[in-house]
Amino acid sequence: MAALGAAVSSMVGFGLGPFVTGWFVQADINPTTVPFLLHAALLLVVAGLLTAALRSGPARRSDDTPSAGDSHDDPTARRLAILAGFAGWSVGGLLLVMLPTILRPVLGSSWGMLGGTALLGLMVAGAVGQITTYGWAPARALGIGALAETLGFWLLLGGLVTGWLLLILIGVLTTGLGLASLHRGGLGLVIRATAPAHKGWAISMFLACGYFGGNFLVIAFGAATDAFGMLVALTGYAAIFGVLLTVTGSYVLVRRPGS
Repeated sequence: MAALGAAVSSMVGFGLGPFVTGWFVQADINPTTVPFLLHAALLLVVAGLLTAALRSGPARRSDDTPSAGDSHDDPTARRLAILAGFAGWSVGGLLLVMLPTILRPVLGSSWGMLGGTALLGLMVAGAVGQITTYGWAPARALGIGALAETLGFWLLLGGLVTGWLLLILIGVLTTGLGLASLHRGGLGLVIRATAPAHKGWAISMFLACGYFGGNFLVIAFGAATDAFGMLVALTGYAAIFGVLLTVTGSYVLVRRPGS
């Protein structure tokens, strides 16, 4: 439950920042200063909450000990989960950084407000996805999430080409739902498919590969955009990672590794 709370709060927070900033930009309320002051105030609140949590000490549960079923090691399942996490966050990270900019040609003068709102929708959908898939088996969550994220990204691209805002909205929300399901399922599969002595290493690899795709590949996307234009770069990105997500997700759904 703690992991679920952390995932939901981080996704909502990632969306709230650009959403609030977009409104300040649109309203022209000192957007270069006010969002940072608000962020600083929230950090003070969080510092107080953390201090209170540290003073109260860790909560202890009777089910915190590893079960006997966690002792096996399945390298194939682990590699599939890490590969899916890399592909999923390559798409999710691109939208997290670039979505308002990607939408600017379609949104026009309202891009600041609506772009931030779209990004908030992406992350809220991700939070909903985390809650919805909480009881799913990891392989099911990963496979369905990978396919849903692929579908959502292509719907988003189709909305950009046609200028259809509803299709863009559906694509953004579907991508957020898929990313959340993939992330939760991939992390669960890594934990289930790794022996207890190596779980820390495996979790770190899953997160590091995902964050690498979500951060550094945005630079490659920017270079491709400068060279070929936004739509061509997006199409190439959707093709490459769409194939990777579709193949990985379908394989996991059929074979159910780590089960």
